[in-house]
Amino acid sequence: MIYLDFAATTKPSKDVLDIFVEVNMRFWANPDSLHGAGIKAEAVLEQARKNILEKFNAKSQYNLIFTSGATESNKIIIKNFVNSNKKHIISSNIEHPSVREPLFALQKEGFEVEFLPVNKDGTVCVEQIKNAVKNDTALVSIMHVNNEIGSVNNVFEIAKAVKEKNKNSLFHSDFSQSVGKLNTSLDGSQIDFISFSGHKIECVKGIGAIIYRRNISLPHIRLGTANPAVAAALAKALKIAVKKQKENYEKVLSLQNVILKDLRNISEIRINSPENNSPFILNFSVPKFKAETLIHALSEKEIYVSSVSACSSKKNNESFVVKAITNDSLRAKSSIRVSLSTSLTKDDLGIFVSELKAVVERIK
Repeated sequence: MIYLDFAATTKPSKDVLDIFVEVNMRFWANPDSLHGAGIKAEAVLEQARKNILEKFNAKSQYNLIFTSGATESNKIIIKNFVNSNKKHIISSNIEHPSVREPLFALQKEGFEVEFLPVNKDGTVCVEQIKNAVKNDTALVSIMHVNNEIGSVNNVFEIAKAVKEKNKNSLFHSDFSQSVGKLNTSLDGSQIDFISFSGHKIECVKGIGAIIYRRNISLPHIRLGTANPAVAAALAKALKIAVKKQKENYEKVLSLQNVILKDLRNISEIRINSPENNSPFILNFSVPKFKAETLIHALSEKEIYVSSVSACSSKKNNESFVVKAITNDSLRAKSSIRVSLSTSLTKDDLGIFVSELKAVVERIK
């Protein structure tokens, strides 16, 4: 098996699973209980929270709540920080569906939502965002790394520009594809919220977080019993990812260079990912074929790639992200996402390219 869909999800590491099992076995009491066992479980939860904030250099400026993942986090932020007095929201036209869909719902309720177009490199111009901010702008939501093409927004500069225009406008960024891969230090930043998921960094599924400024009051919006085991697993996964971040980045960059060179030698292929994208994500199209045709053909060889976001892959057959940067429906309908990891080798990528060539030749 050659798995090339790490942007969708990753396999939990042994170290993470070990922590998950240990905490479940030793600290299984309800952390809200007042007895000794409950207090110990609560301590595990709080330590995980502190450890995660530390990895974002955010201990002194931010708080954290655990969620089921970035999708829930994004919806919580959008739902709770717009109101009838401030009805203007800014985002981009290539955000993840977990941001786009609740914003579309707000549009139907009468909110003014601006989806700013991205440049051909898949990023939003800082000045364009600054110019769009108004007195009643409640929220600006721009993702750090795009999940389909890997374009990287300078969200730190964008947040600064937003605050210069209106200090009361809040800025949110989905960090799902940058955590453990790129610089995500919040020290000195003017970002108000970030969201991310654990399963993108070799953690178990069902755990994510919102990290938010301490001067912001986040409503008590998550009821039920907290889970110290998944919180501890997330802290462990993040610790490992941050420790290996530089090493992993360099290895994956070398892998991306190899695969890019090979793909460019196939005349039918069009590269959609921009220069200077995150090396962990590479998007291309074979305009003669629908994406699902190539995905299924490669899957028969146990080579697993994807097309649009996993959250919308069963709803749409056209990538709105690729359409936004190419204005080409054929490329949008045939886009393939390859997402890389240090677990891959150059031989794996060589096999993938060889099989891809064979599929293209066979279906011609």
